Amino acid sequence: MRYEHEHMVWETRGEEAYLLVRSNAKSEVGIKQLKSELDDEYVINYDWKRVQEVFSSARGRLEFIGPKFSFFDPEKQELVMLNVKALKVSMTLKPPPAQLDVTVEDVAYLLKKKNVIHGVDWAVISQIINKKSYGETSIIAVCTPPEHGKNSVIKEEIEIDPDSKPIILAGGQADFKNIKTVTQVLEGELLAIRYPPIIGRAGIDVWGNAIQPNIGKELPLPKGLNTELSKDKNKLLAQKSGYVYRGKGTINIGELLTIPGNVDYKSGNIKYAGAVIVYGNVISGFRVEAKGDIRVEGTVEACEIVSHEGSVVLEGGVFGKGKAVIRAKKNMKIERIQDALVDCEGTLEIVQSVRNCNVKAENIHISKSCQTISNKITAYHVLEVFTLGKEDEKNELFILDKEIEIKKKKQKELEDLERKITGILNQLEKRMKSMQKMMERNEGQPSEREQKELNQVLLQHQLTKKKFDFVSGKRTKIEDEMLQPKELKGRIKIKGDVHKSTYIQVYDARWERNETLRQTELTWSPEGMVFKKGESKSEA
Repeated sequence: MRYEHEHMVWETRGEEAYLLVRSNAKSEVGIKQLKSELDDEYVINYDWKRVQEVFSSARGRLEFIGPKFSFFDPEKQELVMLNVKALKVSMTLKPPPAQLDVTVEDVAYLLKKKNVIHGVDWAVISQIINKKSYGETSIIAVCTPPEHGKNSVIKEEIEIDPDSKPIILAGGQADFKNIKTVTQVLEGELLAIRYPPIIGRAGIDVWGNAIQPNIGKELPLPKGLNTELSKDKNKLLAQKSGYVYRGKGTINIGELLTIPGNVDYKSGNIKYAGAVIVYGNVISGFRVEAKGDIRVEGTVEACEIVSHEGSVVLEGGVFGKGKAVIRAKKNMKIERIQDALVDCEGTLEIVQSVRNCNVKAENIHISKSCQTISNKITAYHVLEVFTLGKEDEKNELFILDKEIEIKKKKQKELEDLERKITGILNQLEKRMKSMQKMMERNEGQPSEREQKELNQVLLQHQLTKKKFDFVSGKRTKIEDEMLQPKELKGRIKIKGDVHKSTYIQVYDARWERNETLRQTELTWSPEGMVFKKGESKSEA
């Protein structure tokens, strides 16, 4: 079959179709017109891409364009009901009249006319036609849905809201004093990480058009007080050491840890790397420990208050019951205190009263109005008191050399260790004598086992003796250092009257005269205690 056109020739050779396009065809016939002609003739199976290639080249000769044309019967159009939407295509097949069967090629032609080119399920279409599923509506084409993007994910790397549950000990018991009420962090510690958003991937509708996804957004890191972003802007770091708390959409670092109520079973023990202020009381058996300053506005009971690098201020009373321990690396100010141990490496000020306490500090200032009863008070530099006044108010005042005191403590530890090692040496020597006697009874010929045991005891004795010599040498060195002359500048300043019942010692010099001291400064010299200014008052 051959069909000639003014500008083109269509020809069928057996089962193949050919097209000749003359050189002037492109200017006279548009490509859209060509497609329209094919559609108007109801050609089902033309290869439009190949037809376009032949038309564009216009070489003026017959060129293969595909298989012989098949034609759609327009009467079948009423039998195939297509509902075409962007996301899916449904088909309902009507019963055909006699001698008019719908084929897969017919459906393909109708889909092509509606520009459906993506997601067609030919297996479903074949099944509907083969089974003659008339009157049933089936989905025959679906889009490829887009993969929607996801917003960036922010993962918190620390516990911001502790559950305040007690710690379970190894034996299964609950420790209600050590509960986690806040999370502490160090400067530079990682708080949160932001994982990048997923952009998403476009889908394809049944017409081959892109279905744009929802694009994932990059959420901001919850930067708050005393926090900073990393160089890559995807990590949130602590700018300072402190405790973590949550703000309105932010993560924050607080430097001053505030306890609004009591330190008790509700708060648990406090252990913090910064400064702490307690507005309530510290209940017996609990502990407040901080790297920075500690301030307690309420009462301190039989508990521990320890500042490793800062100062301590106790505005309420301390009622220690013989168990309270108060320590500070720097200074300390206490309004009133009784039945407690106080250890301050800076300056200690006691304002209103101190009773039945063991007090140690570099410098001590006891205020003019302070009642001072039955205390052991030791300063390593300056001890300043006003009036210590009654017979029953027995106090002990010391100026000591801190370095010597440390060495004395070390000396005692080494002496105790020497005694322990000596005991071990004595046991080993007794054992060696016992073994020697046994060998003598056996005419000096020990068995192999006895000789091995003796060698082990001798070696153990040798090693223990070396350890004893080492410890003894360290003790002797410390004792020699303690004998070296030093310039001792400590002093006691008495700004009022100190009753004769008060025991006073400045280094190794003791006040042993039955006299009240008034407005006197006591220092030390190799000859004994030195009095400066003021006077002593006889009370014979």
